[in-house]
Amino acid sequence: MDAAVLAATLITFAACFSTSVYVPLAPFLVNSKSQVGWLLSAQGLANCIALVPTGRAVDRLGSKPVLELGIIVLASSLVLSTVSEGFCVQLLGRLCTGAGAGMLFNSAMAMVMERYQEPLRSEYLGTSLGLGTVGNLVGPPLAGYAFTLSGELDFPCPEGLAFLPAALILGLASWTLRGVPHLSPQAMQDSLLDHSPRATQGGLVSEFLGVYMSVGVKSWVIAAELACLFC
Repeated sequence: MDAAVLAATLITFAACFSTSVYVPLAPFLVNSKSQVGWLLSAQGLANCIALVPTGRAVDRLGSKPVLELGIIVLASSLVLSTVSEGFCVQLLGRLCTGAGAGMLFNSAMAMVMERYQEPLRSEYLGTSLGLGTVGNLVGPPLAGYAFTLSGELDFPCPEGLAFLPAALILGLASWTLRGVPHLSPQAMQDSLLDHSPRATQGGLVSEFLGVYMSVGVKSWVIAAELACLFC
């Protein structure tokens, strides 16, 4: 597998795994159902808000610098979620999780798109998405098992053991990303514009509305449902 595709797959897996791993732990980290609702909703809201700024940053800087920043943000969220059981710290950590995962997911897809043309582009995007999103399925049961096991072993920080696999996967993704050469924004634009006529049409307003209507609104709906369910 090509280095960029491998890195994109691992990064997507790390983003999906890190966001889903929190779900079974949330009721044990705060004191009320309302707080659980806010924590679970915060990730969707932050993910939604991060969509357009991330896309603009990729256009200006290229995907690799944005991925490196996203890894730092997501790693910070794991630390915040581990060091304190206070609601405010947990909420800040969850907001960082949503923002970091959104940055990683979108930038990982951009890294594949800017480096390959059809038919390889569709094939590699499918590979990254298909394998990467398995993290959504693996995260919750693994986190639940690790949290239960750490309690039985009287581990001093049960949530730390549950978040450890996410940290290790994120570290592996970061190490793999180092082997991917940086592609200048101009080279990226040349690669995309030659084969994507739509990229030259419309301005910031159309990009903003298009992204939030096609992707972001889903996060808002999920966040609202969770808030109503747990409040």
